Amino acid sequence: MDTRTAILAYSFSEKLKTGLLWSTQLVEIYIGQSDDQRAGSVAVIRAIVSMIASEVQLAANLVPMEQWEDVDKNLDLALVMINSGVVQESSYHLTQALSHVTTIGQRSMSRLLEKGLL
Repeated sequence: MDTRTAILAYSFSEKLKTGLLWSTQLVEIYIGQSDDQRAGSVAVIRAIVSMIASEVQLAANLVPMEQWEDVDKNLDLALVMINSGVVQESSYHLTQALSHVTTIGQRSMSRLLEKGLL
């Protein structure tokens, strides 16, 4: 991994981790809400997860790495759960996506540390 790739991958991973953590937290909030509050929450969760998926596509285009496919797959599955009305089940897939993004970030950070840039 060259320096430019490591910097971009690290930057994207940090941004995506934040979004995935927020999304997972929103799912937890959704679980505790009453039925009349849930419709608005679903719309917000769907919008944020869709934005994260778009950002993953951008990352995959700028920083070609196989791991982005795993992130994308898990986000697609999370959206399927959300759209199917089992929002609480999306949490598992969001967590899996977070795990893959964290791995990308760790590998990038290690490369940057080796080069003395972090």
